[in-house]
Amino acid sequence: MEESFKEVFGEINKLISEGEIDVEGEIDVEGEKIQLEFFLGGDYKKKDNFGCILPPLLNIKLNNVRVDELHLLLRITDVLEKNIIINTVQWDLSDNKDKRGKDPKGVHLTTHVKAINECGIPFKVWEKPDNNGKKTSRYDWRSLVGQEKKLLEELPKKFAQVLRPDICDTVTKIWKDFGKLYKTVTHWAPTREEQESFFKQTSTKKSLAKMFNMKGSCHNMADDWINVFLSLKDKQDGYSKENVTPYVHMLVYHVPRFLSDVDGMKIFTGQGVERTNVVRSIYDKKCNKHDALPVRIRCWPLNVWTTLQTIKCNQIPT
Repeated sequence: MEESFKEVFGEINKLISEGEIDVEGEIDVEGEKIQLEFFLGGDYKKKDNFGCILPPLLNIKLNNVRVDELHLLLRITDVLEKNIIINTVQWDLSDNKDKRGKDPKGVHLTTHVKAINECGIPFKVWEKPDNNGKKTSRYDWRSLVGQEKKLLEELPKKFAQVLRPDICDTVTKIWKDFGKLYKTVTHWAPTREEQESFFKQTSTKKSLAKMFNMKGSCHNMADDWINVFLSLKDKQDGYSKENVTPYVHMLVYHVPRFLSDVDGMKIFTGQGVERTNVVRSIYDKKCNKHDALPVRIRCWPLNVWTTLQTIKCNQIPT
């Protein structure tokens, strides 16, 4: 990529360095220079080796790197979904020990899947077999796309039917509070009051108040949210510090600054790009009943060989 787009990256980095562009002759503004500031956003991939390996292709300062609000939703709800699936599976395993052979099993997981279906989402969970087709007690489920994730807003209303009573209230609070935080993140032009909804007034955290230019002392509401999340670590798998992903970290420690820096994060959304990926996937599946890209890659050498053979045959005099 560095070599293929060398000229493009060079032009962008030049604009970043100069910080302005002369628009004379291009629009109806004679001799005027427009000030430029560059930001970078997108999906963050979690890798085992954290940190930068190679120099960046674009010389955008680190403070101007933003998280994409859509992937913030996708990745955090991935964690929340996985945890409630783990809860129902483990609950079923515990109950199944006392059941007879003909008694129905997997009742809680079935109820869970039904609750998601009632939200208007086609969803399925299955037990993964080993190489010999035998059960493994490991489960997988259908991944949800962006619009389906938003439909999950209705799911907490059904948690009383799905989750163990001892964790139901806490898990419901985790889901609902995340929904409140995400609504602020997705506003195109959040008001000052909406920005401050990430905070609550307390007698501590004066450094945060000073950092975000807010009156009085404050405490990050997102920090409250992660503390509630971690409070379940001794009651249910999936809620320990090891389950705090990079996106969860960004919600707590970076999103408040993003909101106050440029009055919102929605302008950095990647929904348009993701929508293009969905359309491509639908097109490929409808045309070929599968994802065509890997097949095209595998067929490329064969197509080249066929073309060369045709050229060679055409050069043979008849």
